[in-house]
Amino acid sequence: MAFLRIDFPSSILQMAEHVDVILPDDFNKHDPVEDGQQKFRTLYLLHGYYGNSTDWMRLSSIERYAGDHHIAVVMPSAYNSYYTNALHGERYFDYIADEIPRYLQKLLPLAKSKEHNFIAGLSMGGYGAIKIALHYPERYQLAASLSGALDFEFVYQRGINDLTRTRHFQSIFGLIEDMEHSEHNLFYRLKENSKELPYLYIICGTEDFLFDSNNKFVDELKKQNINHLYETHPGDHNWTFWDTYIKDVLNLIDKK
Repeated sequence: MAFLRIDFPSSILQMAEHVDVILPDDFNKHDPVEDGQQKFRTLYLLHGYYGNSTDWMRLSSIERYAGDHHIAVVMPSAYNSYYTNALHGERYFDYIADEIPRYLQKLLPLAKSKEHNFIAGLSMGGYGAIKIALHYPERYQLAASLSGALDFEFVYQRGINDLTRTRHFQSIFGLIEDMEHSEHNLFYRLKENSKELPYLYIICGTEDFLFDSNNKFVDELKKQNINHLYETHPGDHNWTFWDTYIKDVLNLIDKK
């Protein structure tokens, strides 16, 4: 496997940015063909709060796992943006969901079709992965959340006594009372959705502080008969858990 760090000027963010990519060394007979050329299946893998594009490479064995499954992995930085076009700030949703795939699919042999694109993330990245998949269901075959911050009202309320965090959230989303019917509320997005969604894979540890939030989100999936798989395992909100269960995400991708 090759590891690439690509620096480029982002027209959406109006600044220089970078993205980390794991790429198979060569094609095999199972790789898809698009426009007469072989391409790599691609997993867009998102980091959590306080994180950046290096997290998965530094703190998990994702390069080895990607090699075992012969898949390209794209790891962008979104910092503490919650993968959102901020009310007052940068447009990280557009950057991650639109600019990164479009740029890399021109630069590298990455598949464009829905059948060969997948998105996943941990914690804040789990929220980002599901949010992007709900907005653009025609782009991904599967979206996975590991310990995802899926009930954002809970996350918002949990940090309500932290003035710095509250001001940061308000700069991104506005006031918490505006969240109920907001596009940033995944529960609202599910209710408003009229398209066929990707297969949703939700994983959470039973000792995780987001466990109840994940249960609540999955209850909504069941209520709306949305095709999904929910797995819970002993574990907390940490890299031991995420390094273990990203392998399950890759195993499921291979079956799709």
